[in-house]
Order: sequence, then C-alpha cells, then structure tokens
Amino acid sequence: MPDKPKRRHRKSAPEPASKRARARRADAGLPEKSRQGAGTLLRSVSTRLKKVLRALRRVLFRLIRKAVLFLMAKTGNASAVKAGAKKGISRRRIVVYVGSCVIVAVAVLLVLFVPSKAAEIPAVRSASPSLPEEPGMWQAAAANAIPTTNPDIAPVPTTPPDTAPTPTLKPTPPPKPDPTPTPEPTATPKPTATPEPKATATPKPTATPKPKATATPKPTPTPKPKPTATPKPTPTPKPTSKPVDMAALVNFFVVTEGPYYDEAGYSSNHYDYTPEEFDILAKIIQREAGGESTDGKIAVGNVVINRVLCGRWGKTIDAVKGQFSYSPDTVPKQSAINAARAVLDGEVWKVPQNTYFFRTTGGDWRTYTFWGQVGNHYFYTANYSGRYNGDGIPPALYDRVYKYAQYGCKPGERVRRIQLMLKALGYSVNTDEKFDRTTQAALIAFQKDAGLSADGVAGPKTVETLIKKYGVDKYIKDFAS
Repeated sequence: MPDKPKRRHRKSAPEPASKRARARRADAGLPEKSRQGAGTLLRSVSTRLKKVLRALRRVLFRLIRKAVLFLMAKTGNASAVKAGAKKGISRRRIVVYVGSCVIVAVAVLLVLFVPSKAAEIPAVRSASPSLPEEPGMWQAAAANAIPTTNPDIAPVPTTPPDTAPTPTLKPTPPPKPDPTPTPEPTATPKPTATPEPKATATPKPTATPKPKATATPKPTPTPKPKPTATPKPTPTPKPTSKPVDMAALVNFFVVTEGPYYDEAGYSSNHYDYTPEEFDILAKIIQREAGGESTDGKIAVGNVVINRVLCGRWGKTIDAVKGQFSYSPDTVPKQSAINAARAVLDGEVWKVPQNTYFFRTTGGDWRTYTFWGQVGNHYFYTANYSGRYNGDGIPPALYDRVYKYAQYGCKPGERVRRIQLMLKALGYSVNTDEKFDRTTQAALIAFQKDAGLSADGVAGPKTVETLIKKYGVDKYIKDFAS
C-alpha cells in the first residue's frame, strides 16, 4: 500500500487518511460502504472522461492534419497531374473529413460540459431512499472535508471496512427539532444566484399619424374664349382645263405635203469620207471641170460618187480615182473645194443617181443613154443594180420632204421644237432648225433611253413620248399657247 499523504498541520500530528475518512463519514452520518462506493464511481468516471477527451483530441488533430495536407496537395503542382484521375475520390474524402470534423466538434462540446456536471455531484444531497437524512449531517461533512487546493496530493485510497455491512435502514421521518436548545452554528450556504430578470423591451410609443394636409383645390381657371377664326375666303375654283388632245399635238410634227423623198424611191447619197478622200475628189473636179461653172463642177463630182455608191467600179473614192483625170500634184482651187463640199456634205445632185459617164462631145455612146448637157460636158446613164434608175434628180440635203422629221429634212419649226425639248432633257444638240447628224444622234440616244426603236426618225410614238417627258403643260405653255 502506498504511503498515505500527510496532512499539513502545525499543532497536532497528522492522522492517517483512512481514519480521517472514517471520521468524516461518521460525522456525516452515512454508512461507510455507501460513501466509499460513491467516491470510487466518481474517480472512475473522471478518469474515463479524461481518456476519451485525450483520444478525441488526437483524432481531431489527425483529421485537421489530413485536411491541411489534402488542401496543400490540391493546390500543389504534383497533385495537379493526378487531379483528373482522383477527382471522385477527393470529393468523397472532403465529405468524410468535413463530416468527421463536425462530429468531433460536437463530441468536444459535450465532453467540455460533462465534467462540470460531475463536479457538482458531491454537493448535491443524496436522494437515495436507503440513506437516512439527519439534521446537520451535510454541514458536518462539509466542515470536515479535506481541502483539495493542492493538486500534488494524491487521492486517499479507500480501505476495506472493518465492520460488517450495516443493513439498509428504512427511511424514518425526520424528528421535529426542539426549539429550546440552541442550534449549533452551521456553515452559511452560498447564496443561490438569482437569475436576473430579462429586461423587457419597453414598447415604443406608437407614433400618432399626423393628419395629411388636405390640398386646397386650385381655383378652376375660367376658360378664355377662343377667338373665332375668321373664315378664309373660299378660293375661286380654277377653271377645269380642257382635256389635252395629244393627237393634235403630235400632228404638228407630221408633214402632209408630197412627194416624200423616201417614197420616191431615191437611193441614199450619203458617203462617210476621210480627209484624204475629200482632197482626192477636189483634185478630180479641178482637173476635169476646172473651167466649168459651179453646177458643171458639182455634176462631175456626182458622177464620181454615183460610181462609188453603186459599187460596180469600186466602193471608195480612192478606188475609182484612176478612172478619171487625177494627179496627186494638182492643187485644187477654192471653187473645186466648194463643189466637193456641196457633193459630200450637202448631198447636192445635178444629175440622176444612175449617171455614171460624161464627155466633152455629144452624140450616141455605146449602149449608154444620153441624159443631157451641163456646161461643156454631156452626161450618160446606165441601168445597174444598187442605185435608183429613174430620170428624176433627188433633192439636196435639207431640201427633202419627209413625212416625219429625220436627217436631211427641210429645216423648220418642228425641227426646232424637237431640238429644244431634247436640249431641255439634257441631250447635246444644236437649235438651228437643221436636222443634221448631231440632232440625229441626240434623237437616237433619247429613243434608246425611252425603250423605243432607235431609228433616228421622229415618228408619232417618239414625238408623244418626247412631249410627255418634257411635260405636256410646259409644252403647251412654251409652244402651243
């Protein structure tokens, strides 16, 4: 048996622990065996709780360490390589660790509260019905209790009881205290802490609602009388314009006089020449009819162009020049140049279109037909295909009569109106009343833009479209008023 701790006392020698314990239990009036059993139970429970607490702390520290290592591994480079393969396992581990931490935390809270309840057990009076309760028993036990302020003193071991166990006594009612004897001084019990009443929140006074200010109705403004609008004078309706007779407007551009140049059957006298060919024709006229009149010079030039346009002797002036008196060294005079311009530009003809021969003496000549004499030359005709074979002489350019205005027609008001309307619509054209090549080109461009047949002839459809594009009212105001 280990040495019993010695009680520190200055006046008397320490008594054995077992003796003191027995004396303390005797003073308290408790059975010896019951008191020893209660102390042993409390010590065993306290020891087990301490072991459980240490075990729970170790488990908690391990769980925290594993959680920290796991988080460090999740954020590290080494675990990043295996993150894809252990993604499912990691999630389960996280769930297990978090749940374990929660359970451990709950257990720790419970453990922390259990010792405080166990410590209060000795201070609570026994409720066992087998132990008698006498007055002053707990006060004596509290007075003889061994102070446990020094943690170094070992607990007093329990010795086996020297006497036989006392049979359990039935509880007897406590005797009534005698009021005569003076009661022994008892330890003043610690005042029980009276729970402070919770401060009841004083209800805030209900704010009395302020009466809303009734908005004073604004005085209804007296409506100002609207000034009566002066009735506008009803405008006098314009007289309804008479319906436009488009046919009458178009008929102005139609010539009803005859005979028409295109209906007479004449062939075209137009030839597109070059400056060199113009010079060749002027030299031929100079050498063949230099001493003749203007008509004689023009007649010689007509024979040259008739051969070219027939195509039997050649199709260019240069091709037929060898059939006449021609020298490149000849210098034509102005009269010869004017005659060449009258033939090529003015299309002036002094002989029929089938006149292909001339000479300075008259009489019969082979199979050719004598037509007539112009100056000192006698002219003969022949019937070949490709040209007009009649005896009539076609009128010159701008002396021809056409039903509808076109290139070469006589100058006049209808040509001027066509030129003015084309110019107003943005086409480049002269306004000299002559239907020349410029006017023809402008009219062809207008016909193409309007979707008409581009033939260069101002027929009824072309004229009607041109008037509408120009504006019917404007046309009537400018031309027909």
